[in-house]
Amino acid sequence: YLTTLAAAGKPATTRALRRSHLSRMARELGGTPGTLTEKQLRDWFGAQKQWGNETRRGYRSSAIGFFGWATETGRTSQNIAAALPAVKPTPPAPRPLPDGAWVVAIENADARTLLMLRLAAEGGLRRAEVAQVSTSDLSYGLAGAQLLVHGKGNKKRVIPISDGLAELVAAGAAGHTPALAAFGR
Repeated sequence: YLTTLAAAGKPATTRALRRSHLSRMARELGGTPGTLTEKQLRDWFGAQKQWGNETRRGYRSSAIGFFGWATETGRTSQNIAAALPAVKPTPPAPRPLPDGAWVVAIENADARTLLMLRLAAEGGLRRAEVAQVSTSDLSYGLAGAQLLVHGKGNKKRVIPISDGLAELVAAGAAGHTPALAAFGR
């Protein structure tokens, strides 16, 4: 199954998550995929009282993908996970940094950290997205500077950024750490 995910171009992080989910299900459910029933799987999901909605959604996705693959490849006679009830996503709850903490962070940041903070605050980038920013991701359109963001699940998006932030990105690592290269990450 994991080889199939790799062949489909799923990122290593997704494959590792699916492996983790499936390993836990296998340990706790016992048996083999072909001997499990819809009821056993549904009851196991129902017993996970400690899970939040996003964890439940992730495990459900892992189960549906795995049992769908197992059915398509003849390893099981039916996709027992297909009957798992849908789980509504939890509405996102923004947790902005309080203004006082932001001011302290900006005042005490070195050049590298300041760039990271600005990418997160002004561009809305996640930490992993900030870590992947490269000078080659910067472009200029009719509306000004744009940044190609490498997001979760190999998804890419282009966001507008200020001229000041674009200058910092264009300076590359050498812009904040003189011993580093001017181009790249």
